[in-house]
Amino acid sequence: MRSYLEKFSLKGKIAFVSGGAGLIGSEVSRALADAGARVVILDIDRVKAEEVKERIRDAGFNSEYECFDIADTENIEKTVNALFEKYKGADIWVNAAYPKTEDWRASLEEVNVDSWRKNIDMHLNGYYFSAQKIAERMKNQNAGSIINFASIYGIVGPDF
Repeated sequence: MRSYLEKFSLKGKIAFVSGGAGLIGSEVSRALADAGARVVILDIDRVKAEEVKERIRDAGFNSEYECFDIADTENIEKTVNALFEKYKGADIWVNAAYPKTEDWRASLEEVNVDSWRKNIDMHLNGYYFSAQKIAERMKNQNAGSIINFASIYGIVGPDF
C-alpha cells in the first residue's frame, strides 16, 4: 500500500521562501525541505538565514541561501529572473517576509502617515511584485505554486 505522504512529496522540486529566516519562514523552509524540496532561503538577514540553512542541512535536508530584499521593488524582477536562471526554475514560491520600518512598534497615537504608507508599500507591494514576476516565469514552465502568508494582525491589532 502506498503512503499518502508520498503523494505530497516535493522530491525534485525547488522552493523559494522569502523571509525564510523569520519565525514563520524558517518553519516553512524546514517543512518544505522535510517534504523533499530543495529550499532556497531568501532573506536580507544573512546571519539568521545561514543559521536556518545549517539547521536544515544538519537535519539531513537540502537548503541554500540567497540575499533577497522583498521591499526593493525596483530590483525584484532582476532578482527573480536571476534566481530562476540559477536554480533552473521554480516550483514553489512562498512569501513569508515581513518588511517593516524602524518605528513599526509605535503606539497607535504615534504612527504617522508616512510610516504607515511605507509599511504598507514594503509589505503589500513586495508580495505583489515578487508573485507577479515569479508567476510570469512559472507560466512559461507550465507549473508552479505561489503561497502568500498573511498575519492575524490583519484582523486583530498587535499588543506590543
